[in-house]
Amino acid sequence: MTISVVIPTIGNRNLFPTLLSLKNSSIKIDEIIISAPTQNKLDKNELQKIKNVRIHISKFRGQVIQRIEGFKITNCDIVVQLDDDIILEKYCLELLYEEIKNKSDTSISPNLIDSVSNRSIYLEKKGLKKYLFNKIMGFNSDEKRGKIGLGGFQYYPVLNFNSNILLDSEWLVGGCVMHHKKNLILSNYFSFNGKAYCEDLFHSIELKKRGVKLSLLSSATAFLKLTTKTPDIIPFFKELKSDYLIRKELVKQNGLNYNRMLIGYLFIIMNFFFKSK
Repeated sequence: MTISVVIPTIGNRNLFPTLLSLKNSSIKIDEIIISAPTQNKLDKNELQKIKNVRIHISKFRGQVIQRIEGFKITNCDIVVQLDDDIILEKYCLELLYEEIKNKSDTSISPNLIDSVSNRSIYLEKKGLKKYLFNKIMGFNSDEKRGKIGLGGFQYYPVLNFNSNILLDSEWLVGGCVMHHKKNLILSNYFSFNGKAYCEDLFHSIELKKRGVKLSLLSSATAFLKLTTKTPDIIPFFKELKSDYLIRKELVKQNGLNYNRMLIGYLFIIMNFFFKSK
C-alpha cells in the first residue's frame, strides 16, 4: 500500500522539523501534500531538502477545508492527516500502519507527547474539580475515557502505556490520524472561520457515522508543544467565545445538552480566575 501525508498550513510555522521527521520515518512516505493558501510564506529552500513534496495552493484559508482539498488530490491507499507542528517519532507511522493495514474500517492515532514536559496528553487528570466537571458532563466513572460528554466537552482517552493493545475511542485528536483513503470525509463538515476549535470532535463524529472505528496506539508516539502559560484575560475570553460559538453548534447538531455545556464553561471561567491568583 502507498502512503500519503496531508499537512494543512497557513505558513506561520516552520514546517521543516515536521518534514524532517517524515523524511526520517522508518516507513516509506510516497507523497507529502502541503495545502496552503499561498506559497509566499513557504521556505522553498527547506522544501527542496525533502523528497516527494507537493504544494497545493488552496482557494480557502482554514485548517479543515485545506486538509480536505489535500485529501481530494491524493491517490495513495493510506492517508495521514498531520498538523504542521507535530514531530513524529521514527517508528510512529510504521506502527500505525501495521495496525490498520488489514483493518479497512479503522482510523488510528498515536500517543501524543508534550515536547516540553515529556508527558503524554493522555495522562489522566484527577481531583475534585475534574470529578465534578465529569459528573456534570455525564461521564460515568467506568466509561468516561475517550468519550464526548452530554455537554459537548470531550474526555481524553487514558492509554495503558504498558500495553500495545488498541484503545477504542469516540473521538481522536486531529493532530495525527491515519486513514484508509476510502474512509476520508471529503465534504466540508466544519463551516467556521478562524481557529478550528472542536474540529476533531466534528470530524470524529462524521467518521463514526460512516462506520469507521477510532483507535489509539500507545506504542506509536508523536510530539507537540503545548501552551502552558495562562493567557491574559482579554485573549482568554476572546478564545472562549470562539470555542463557545463552535461547540454550541456541535451540541445542537448532535442533540446534546446546552445547559450542561454552559455549566462546563462556567467551570472553565472559574478555573481561569483561580489559576490567575
